Amino acid sequence: MLAFNDLMSPFCGSTNNSDRLENHEVKIIKASDFFSRTVSPMTTTASVIGIKFQNGVAIAADVGGNYGSLNRYKYLERIYKVNNSIVMATTGDYADFQYIKDFVQQRIISEEILEDNFSMKPFSLHTWLTRVMYNRRSKMDPLWNNVVVAGFDAQGPFLGAVDKLGLSYQDTCVATGMGSYLVTPMLRDAVDKYRGNMTKQQAQQVLAQGMEILFYRDTQSAQKFQTAFVTAEGVEITPEIEIKGAWDIATYVSGY
Repeated sequence: MLAFNDLMSPFCGSTNNSDRLENHEVKIIKASDFFSRTVSPMTTTASVIGIKFQNGVAIAADVGGNYGSLNRYKYLERIYKVNNSIVMATTGDYADFQYIKDFVQQRIISEEILEDNFSMKPFSLHTWLTRVMYNRRSKMDPLWNNVVVAGFDAQGPFLGAVDKLGLSYQDTCVATGMGSYLVTPMLRDAVDKYRGNMTKQQAQQVLAQGMEILFYRDTQSAQKFQTAFVTAEGVEITPEIEIKGAWDIATYVSGY
């Protein structure tokens, strides 16, 4: 049986003073690796909406950034031009959007190094992003974004969305965030109305109306937005467009 002094020696040290003086080494115990996970995004962005028109595709997103419920940032670049035939935008954590943007940019650089006159197609980017998002989700460390990919290739206009779990879909119109509830019905009505004959100007009007609805009804949406058009001629991103607003309709709101 161990003596009491033997049991207490790891805590009190050796009873031999000479042993303590001769040993000057500090024993370092390495802690296990720590992993951090984003469970509550800090700076977030609002909805992205998009629609196909006769000879291309268009998407729109406001330029605001929110710190919780505070509209903290008045101008954030949210529409990213991937190449001359693809644009993308996201809803959700802006830091994760910057990560995705850099990740895609590295992929584009890797392809340009090959110098084989091949550029990424919108469907390829959309499919690849489903794998990226699902991979992070499987690590229990998702990228807190819904991504909208719009482009144009030999098959015509392309429009698709990918969420943070890697789920994806393609459609003639898409919307993320609160826009999926507030604007999707209006976009579908426009698609049914024009039946594939929508012009670029009509698509711009539809998206402007959708962004105005979001400005009225979604507290996260900002007053200024940008629109991107992708056609066979390339990518065009408009300057900021400010929503004027018609607040006389507030008199019709009651019950609050």
